[in-house]
Amino acid sequence: MKTPSVKIVSLLFAAAICFASCSVSKSNQRKSLADKIEKRDRKPKPKPQKPVAQKPQKPTYQGKLMSYCEGWIGTPYRSGGETKQGVDCSGFVSNVYKDVYGISLPRRSQDMEKACQTTKSLQTMREGDLVFFNNVPGGSTNHVGIFIDKETFIHASTSKGVTISRFDEKYWSERFRCGGKYPGKK
Repeated sequence: MKTPSVKIVSLLFAAAICFASCSVSKSNQRKSLADKIEKRDRKPKPKPQKPVAQKPQKPTYQGKLMSYCEGWIGTPYRSGGETKQGVDCSGFVSNVYKDVYGISLPRRSQDMEKACQTTKSLQTMREGDLVFFNNVPGGSTNHVGIFIDKETFIHASTSKGVTISRFDEKYWSERFRCGGKYPGKK
């Protein structure tokens, strides 16, 4: 019997090493892939979250005043009107005060202002206080609404009917005269 030549033995040896290393490499790849899947499927522990300062939410109007006023929103404007078929600013405010607070107001916005303890600061006002405007530069009060909060008021607008407007709207900010607390309103 002939002894295998060194060439053949070294070739077989190299093939065996290559085969063994390929098997180990594939086995490591499989294990590595299994580890990755296992890690992926593991639920990470939730990290404690830092408290985040939340922005203050816009107020929701749920009081008696706004519940009553919601039934008026969208009522068309009508000069001298006092009903839901048509209402002007002082007619709307008079209805609200009579039905919500049990207070009879004068019919004209100028007379309402005269009867109030007035202030220029929106910061000191409370929901339900009156707000007065001058739609004619240099003139006296000729529009009235009801203060909701330091940003908004409700009134009967000639263009939109009963609506909620913002004090920071250019039109209203330029015409704001004062706010007023009516005697007898808590």
